[in-house]
Amino acid sequence: MRDIERGKSNPQANSPIEFPHKSNGFAATADVPVMDMEMRQKLRMIKDVPLYGLNMRLISAAKRRSAQGGGPSSSASLAHLLSASGTAMAGMLLHSMPKVLIEGIVRRTLGVQLYLPPAHEMALPNPVYPDDGPGTYVAVMAVSGRLGRFLTRDELGSLCDRITRYIEAFEAWQDCPDPARMTVPQRELLLFAKNVDRTYWPAAAGKEPLFLTPGRLPKVRCLLAMFQTWRAAASGSKPISQAPQYVGCAARSIAARSKSHTPPLANPDANYTWWLTMSRLRHMRLVPDVLLIAATRNWEPQQLPIGEILPGGTTDKIAKEPRDWPQDREAVLERCSYLRDNLRESNESMEHRAEVLDSIPALSRDLYDLMGEIHGLEAEARELPDPRSLEDERAQVEEFPQIAKAQLYLDFLKACKGILGDGRDGLSQTGPGDNS
Repeated sequence: MRDIERGKSNPQANSPIEFPHKSNGFAATADVPVMDMEMRQKLRMIKDVPLYGLNMRLISAAKRRSAQGGGPSSSASLAHLLSASGTAMAGMLLHSMPKVLIEGIVRRTLGVQLYLPPAHEMALPNPVYPDDGPGTYVAVMAVSGRLGRFLTRDELGSLCDRITRYIEAFEAWQDCPDPARMTVPQRELLLFAKNVDRTYWPAAAGKEPLFLTPGRLPKVRCLLAMFQTWRAAASGSKPISQAPQYVGCAARSIAARSKSHTPPLANPDANYTWWLTMSRLRHMRLVPDVLLIAATRNWEPQQLPIGEILPGGTTDKIAKEPRDWPQDREAVLERCSYLRDNLRESNESMEHRAEVLDSIPALSRDLYDLMGEIHGLEAEARELPDPRSLEDERAQVEEFPQIAKAQLYLDFLKACKGILGDGRDGLSQTGPGDNS
């Protein structure tokens, strides 16, 4: 992970960033224009509930993805993840991440957070963890010179147009694989795709689009739909603070594994949606700025497959060679306080929750007794004279303090019954422990 120069002077790119905030329900802003319901729910959970709540939500999401056929590809990894020990291990890894990092992953704003002044509440530690061992990383695709920002509204439109033409070029090649028999528009589409491919892969022959196959087409269409959503939400001429990101796992070295997202392109068959987007940016005469963040560090070999729980995560193959696990454990448990601080917060919240649950039987008994007292006092109060039965109807209730007090008391009892119930079901009929 390279060092980031925080606070560089660039009037447009370094202008104050308006992040979605809890006070307005994490609504979208001009800088962060895409905030769907799931993103807002996750951010509310991160702010309001210790991380054990988010951990259970992510486990449930992994189960749903697996049931829908979109989960981890390894059945052994999935079984480990959804086991009791795997769930606990995933919770430990999640607690080892600073909350500001998790929030950035959800919002897709990690790029700009890296460039914020250290005193800013959204600033990321840099580095979060050393990248010389196994763990989870996040690759962020920003544009060079924009301090972590991505594209403007117009540039997003141009990106969508180029991806659309690339898909059309692939479909033209499918319809007619022989260039000699292609129509002029088909040949123009194929030439466009070749020029795009050669931005990072000069050896592209131009016979077929480099980054597309029939099996990849649905995912590329999803990528196009995502950028179309971003364009529709963006406004003005300022680059948005959200950027494409890829969450991956490294079995041996985060530094080595994460380099597959930075030039030069070594394997056009790997990370094809990432490199397809990178190529489009270069074709637009923009220079991508790939930012790499070590998000977690593994300190036990059993943790290696668990990275798939993170949104969009993929898993590298499990390392076979021995590792210096004590050194990795030291990197997480001794050099950084994220794990300790987050576990303490979750523990305190769970203890408070246990105390509340333990107090429910006693509160139920007290409520039952209170309802009995209210009914008894209500019967006594009704035996007092009603001020409306006075012979002198012109007399004011205030002239009879005891009667006025009794009337107020009756009104109070009615209000209590309105809150607690009228006593004709539930508590008033059956006492604590009465199962008859």
